[in-house]
Amino acid sequence: IRDHCVTGVQTCALPILSTIQTLENHYLHLESMPRDYDPSKDLVIVEEPAQLLKPTKTIESNWAKLLVQLDALRNQLSGEDYTILDGVMQTLKPLFSDKSKWGLNYQAILDAVGTVTIPKRIIEAIAATVPKLEDIFTVETDDRLTRAQVNFAQSVLSGQELAHVPPNALIHLVNALTGTPGTILRIVRGTLTITLDRRSDFSEFFEKAGAVLSLDATLNGDRLKDLLGVTRDITVVTGDSPKITPHNNLDVEVILTKGLGSRDVSDKALERVYRLLKTLGDVPVIAPKNLRERLDIDGHWFKDNRGVNDFEGMPTLAYVGLPRPNLGMVEDEYLATNGNLDGFEAHYQTLIDQEIVQSLGRPRANRYPNQKFKVIYIVPENTDLTWLLELGCKVTTKTAFEVDPLEIGRAHV
Repeated sequence: IRDHCVTGVQTCALPILSTIQTLENHYLHLESMPRDYDPSKDLVIVEEPAQLLKPTKTIESNWAKLLVQLDALRNQLSGEDYTILDGVMQTLKPLFSDKSKWGLNYQAILDAVGTVTIPKRIIEAIAATVPKLEDIFTVETDDRLTRAQVNFAQSVLSGQELAHVPPNALIHLVNALTGTPGTILRIVRGTLTITLDRRSDFSEFFEKAGAVLSLDATLNGDRLKDLLGVTRDITVVTGDSPKITPHNNLDVEVILTKGLGSRDVSDKALERVYRLLKTLGDVPVIAPKNLRERLDIDGHWFKDNRGVNDFEGMPTLAYVGLPRPNLGMVEDEYLATNGNLDGFEAHYQTLIDQEIVQSLGRPRANRYPNQKFKVIYIVPENTDLTWLLELGCKVTTKTAFEVDPLEIGRAHV
């Protein structure tokens, strides 16, 4: 492999499967690795790391739960320190009554509470009350057990005791209010979501590995380093060609349709989609998950457009809407791992584009050189998918009026 790829963050093409078959290889999950495992002499190959590794984790709480935690600190803090902490909490209380649809993001929360100063001794006292699972659920073990085995043993022993474990949202809330990096807040309709940078959970493993290869059709080297939280050299392995299929047998038809620009699709817009799908005949349909109850679909974005072989060999496949990930969640993750929102819009668009690229591979057109395939996208009116030409697809763009005769009739009325 080193003969094919020079060290560094780069993209290279090589006969990866035949090369790997000559090595002693193991398929593992990070949680299944022995806790004392040394990967320094290993080649670590990560398949679709964007799906496997989540750079953040979230904790949810509400005003009532936070009050319980605050009350538990009465005996841990002096009267003066408790008054300071309670004053900070009271500035937050009105925010939990916010009824706006999208809630309050991190900056809105910081603007509302103003400058927060909490002495270090108070933060340390709060941190000291946070329980550790290994102290609560004692497991007799040694380093030969994997993380997964220890976690399983603890879960078996926990039983009903887990319900009595004190929550730990308060320490992260205080950290976020005082500017601790990697800790982001959002309040939506009374629920506080805290997003935490968790890359340190696995970054050490990848830093120590002898070499790291990424197998992903859409992830570039810079994004991979950011995802793993590492500074080391990483090689990204792609196929021999940037094209989805080298056989020029994949056509893309884009149908621009009114009413699909937001997550909340109206009944009128959905009727329009239904009529368009009828003109296509009996074809598999993948759409946003929230439309499953309102539209007869065969799969949904973020699951069935990526990696599955259920639609292999099917000559026509239709997609409805665009794969837009939850904007608030993505924004909080980006802020937690980058410290600011510089470049966020481009990052968000890249996430959408990566899902679209993955969706093109579901018919596996590259495996059927003598068969023609078509992938149809019924998308919002302002969508431009002509960039798919670079992937070797023939792209045709139409409006719903051109496809559905009933729509043409309505336009003239």
